Amino acid sequence: MVKSKLGVLLVNLGTPDTPTVPAIKCYLKQFFSDRRVIDTTPYFRVATFSAQRFTLLF
Repeated sequence: MVKSKLGVLLVNLGTPDTPTVPAIKCYLKQFFSDRRVIDTTPYFRVATFSAQRFTLLF
């Protein structure tokens, strides 16, 4: 039996310009829209887009 190894990569992808709600919303919109950050199937992109819209409501 071959044991597989699992790795976790943590990367800092930036922060909002200021710690205010509008700046955080802007940052999250850019973050969720970047295809280089979330590289998935089109179906998952639609789900991510929906989650982005829901997050930006608050």
